[in-house]
Amino acid sequence: MRILMTALGLAVLTTAAIAPLHANAQSETVVVADDRDRRLALADEYLAISMSPDVFNAMNDEIRRSFEESEGIAADERAWLVANFTPMMGDVLTKTLADLRDPVADLFTAEELEALIAFSSTPLGASISRKSIRFETDLQTAIAPHMLTAMTSLMEKYCTRFDCGSDAAGAAAAKNRR
Repeated sequence: MRILMTALGLAVLTTAAIAPLHANAQSETVVVADDRDRRLALADEYLAISMSPDVFNAMNDEIRRSFEESEGIAADERAWLVANFTPMMGDVLTKTLADLRDPVADLFTAEELEALIAFSSTPLGASISRKSIRFETDLQTAIAPHMLTAMTSLMEKYCTRFDCGSDAAGAAAAKNRR
């Protein structure tokens, strides 16, 4: 189970690594359709920078570190997981980046994409991107126990209100209530 949680945490971490660092969620810009080709090209460029070799290497370092710090996993299992998880994530990221092209082009204006590219291309932007990998790993580690507690409580409340007898997770929560 710890291996699964570590793997899931690392998978979530990768989504944060390719998310824009300075997106302003407070206001959304309506994007004009006539510059779509330009925005698609800029989205390609931004996504390529987002998963530069430096960022990918930082991600691999975090994968290695996370598995090495996992208690209860034998050394040979950790070595196997690192050796196999890293290439698997490379394949997942390649597919994910391709899937993100249209949403990134639709969400950001050409000007915003140019700014993201310009910042990400600087030494400071590259440094922040690499450090964000570690931050996201630490964030996942910090949030996991709180999320587990909160979800257990939520499911207990849900099963108090609704019938959870046929749902395995709900049945477990109902059992904990007794």
